[in-house]
Amino acid sequence: MKSIDIESMSMDDLLAIRKKINQILGKRVLQERRELQERLKRLDLVEAQESLSIATSRRKYPPVMPKYRNPAEPSQTWSGRGSQPRWMRNALKLGKKISDFEIRGTGDASTARRTKSIGRSRPLKLRRSN
Repeated sequence: MKSIDIESMSMDDLLAIRKKINQILGKRVLQERRELQERLKRLDLVEAQESLSIATSRRKYPPVMPKYRNPAEPSQTWSGRGSQPRWMRNALKLGKKISDFEIRGTGDASTARRTKSIGRSRPLKLRRSN
């Protein structure tokens, strides 16, 4: 590359060079921008394909019946999974027990049939001592 003595050039020559440099830079910037947009499109396609494969491979969980109900607002229920709802946390802080909120007949241990663990398929009769 040959060296140019910019200091000795006239104002018109400097402005012409500046104009030419701006045109060249503008073209190169546009070209770079197009290339980057193409790369982003390809990356978005790859990312979309990966997210689809992850979404389809996720295990399906069956719906869970609620085990606890807010007595103040019966439409508010909780299955016992995940974090406790606010109404449950507040009630427990006030001294209530979690058993106070159980929905009857949800299949918990208190309503389950009692059977002997080995060799019996019919329920045991519970003897009451008088």
